[in-house]
Amino acid sequence: MNLDGLWVRPAFTELAMWQWAATVGVLTLAATLFSPHRRRAMGVLGFAAAQVVSYGVPLFGVIVVRTAFRHGFINEGRSFWEAMWLSGLWMLAFILAAELIVTRVPPTAWLLRDLRRAGREMWAGRFRRFIGRRPALERPI
Repeated sequence: MNLDGLWVRPAFTELAMWQWAATVGVLTLAATLFSPHRRRAMGVLGFAAAQVVSYGVPLFGVIVVRTAFRHGFINEGRSFWEAMWLSGLWMLAFILAAELIVTRVPPTAWLLRDLRRAGREMWAGRFRRFIGRRPALERPI
């Protein structure tokens, strides 16, 4: 197995950056609008920042990194399918490394922790209401 040809100079494009920014913006806006409990638990800015971190890293890998490496491999003269497979490897490596950093380094680790906590509280409350248990303050005396 020859690993010499795995590196290529990626061809980052401005269009890919705009596509990434638009996608993350739309997803964050939708999540912020349609998640009132999490928004209440974390605050609007905290929730939006956590959503950007949550969506932004994997989407950056898929949209920007993979596109850049695919263009780089194709410009180098490789076939389309070879460029797809090799750019997929670079995309996976970027996503794994970036997710490890984002989930372990503050302040993004704190944002994601608070987002998970707000989600658990929301689903626990839904489950309690589903099985007929109301919170202590709402029980009739």
